[in-house]
Amino acid sequence: MFNILAETFSDTIKTENYDLSQIQGIPFFYKKYGYSYAIPLIRNICLKPDKITDSPANNYKFIKAGLQDVPQLKNLYNTDNLFIKTARTEKIGKYLLKSALTTATAAETWLVLNKKKEITGYFRISNSTEWGNNLFVNEVSKLTGKQAINVLSKLKSLCLA
Repeated sequence: MFNILAETFSDTIKTENYDLSQIQGIPFFYKKYGYSYAIPLIRNICLKPDKITDSPANNYKFIKAGLQDVPQLKNLYNTDNLFIKTARTEKIGKYLLKSALTTATAAETWLVLNKKKEITGYFRISNSTEWGNNLFVNEVSKLTGKQAINVLSKLKSLCLA
């Protein structure tokens, strides 16, 4: 059955003229279908909360994103000059904030707001407890140094909550 699915997937990629496809799953299983790693598997940095410095002045506020934030998130995502990214449409944004929350790849999307309450960034945290009591940041927008320090401080507070 998987061979049929893989063949259908491959045919769709060719028919629709995709330049890139991504498969996430069992390590090395997809090699027999012509896939190899574009980036190393499980590339991550583990930070212990006690190693994260508290932000000296919290100039940012953090709230969970809602469906009303999708247009701004889409614009922010699509204007980031990223080396590799997917097209982020409003339909995909709504899926990530609603339907995807019932899947194995569920993640909360948090907004980074400045003093004027404008969205200046975002980050996504995995809801998975598969790897124990860890906090996984699986996506983050480009941030300034100040924003990054404040986001790390927020992540520390979420981890210790």
